Amino acid sequence: MRMVHSTPDQPPPEGTRRLMDQTERVFYGGYWIKTYPLPADTLQAKRALIDALARRLFNHTEHGLNVPGVRLQEARAAFEAENDPAMRRVKGGMLAGALFNRATDIFRRLVELQGDGIEVKEDFSLVRECGRCLLEAMELGRSVLHRSGEEGLDELWGEPFKAFSVPIEDFYESRYIKIGQCMRDIDLIAAAMVDCLLRLVRHLPKRADGRVSSCVRAGVA
Repeated sequence: MRMVHSTPDQPPPEGTRRLMDQTERVFYGGYWIKTYPLPADTLQAKRALIDALARRLFNHTEHGLNVPGVRLQEARAAFEAENDPAMRRVKGGMLAGALFNRATDIFRRLVELQGDGIEVKEDFSLVRECGRCLLEAMELGRSVLHRSGEEGLDELWGEPFKAFSVPIEDFYESRYIKIGQCMRDIDLIAAAMVDCLLRLVRHLPKRADGRVSSCVRAGVA
């Protein structure tokens, strides 16, 4: 995604939107970020968003956690009966996966009910159950590891619940904020790397013509 820097002397307020080359962009963290068409704030749109977030989540987690929602009770019984800490962590992740899939199963039924003309309100029992499943999955997911074996999945595990609990417009806005923060951090890292390499090059031995020796350059590379 292309980022356009704001004028440094007079930055606009955060969240400002402008058309640039016939494309709407929003200003966050010093960058003009491309926006995307906002879907309707309906159960069907939220279900599609939660499905996409859950798929992305499972693509980044250790294998074996994408447990079908129909096996929720089985996954819970296995988790509660496990005493070994290492295995309990894994079975907790499997329970979280089953809870995520149970939530999407519920959402699918809610969309079908809404399509049949039944009004689905926030206090509907199935809506509350869906939120409870997502919240419990988010709490269990704190111990789940990235597919690489490293940590760093906390935010991913919370995104489906956030998509469920806030308006879609607010969810999209939070994405733009994080993109701005990410681009800012990338630029800070790049600037630090350039400064470090320049300091290193200044102290490398030079040839008679003032150029850095090719063997030294090869060693640095």
